[in-house]
Amino acid sequence: PLVSPDILGVSSGASVGAASAILFGLGMVERQSFAFLGGIFAVVLATTIPKLLKNYSNLVLVLSGIIVSGFLTSLLAIMKFVAEEQTELSAIVFWQMGSFSPIDMKEVVAISPAFFIGTSLLMGLSWRINILSFGEVEAKTLGMNVRQIRGITIACASFLTASAVSICGTIGWIGLVIPHLARLLV
Repeated sequence: PLVSPDILGVSSGASVGAASAILFGLGMVERQSFAFLGGIFAVVLATTIPKLLKNYSNLVLVLSGIIVSGFLTSLLAIMKFVAEEQTELSAIVFWQMGSFSPIDMKEVVAISPAFFIGTSLLMGLSWRINILSFGEVEAKTLGMNVRQIRGITIACASFLTASAVSICGTIGWIGLVIPHLARLLV
C-alpha cells in the first residue's frame, strides 16, 4: 500500500551517483550512468540485508531500504560539504530538486529500451502482482513463488525508477503520488 522510490533507496542511490559524477567533473551522459548505477546499487544493498538476516518479510525489506536511504543521504551530505560552492554544489542541488527542463529526445531515446523491457515484464506479471498484494500467505496458498515474483517486481520497478531518475533527477512527490493514481485509474 505504500509505494515510493525512496522506500528501497533508489532515489538516494541515484543522487549519490549523480553527485559523484558532478564531483568528478563528468558530463551529462556519465552523470546519467552514475545515477542509474547508484540507484541499482542502493536496491541491491537494500535487498541484501533481509537475505543476510534470513527474514524476507515486507517489514524487514522496508526497514532495510530506509537504512540504506539514510546512509546514502548522509554520504550525499558529505559530498555536498566537500563540493565547490559555486559550481559543483549548485549542480548537485539542482539535480536533487529534479527538473524536466534539460530533457530532450536524446535522453528519452536513451532510456526507452529500459522503459519497454521493465514495463513489458511488469505488465506480464500484473495478475501475479495483484495476487501478491493480498499478502504472502494468500499468494503462497495459491501456489505462487512469492520470493521470485517479489524479486522480479522489485528489480523491474527499480530499473524503471533508476532510468527515469537518471535523466531528470529526483522528483519525490511524483514517485509517491503516481502509483496511487495509476491504481485508482486501472
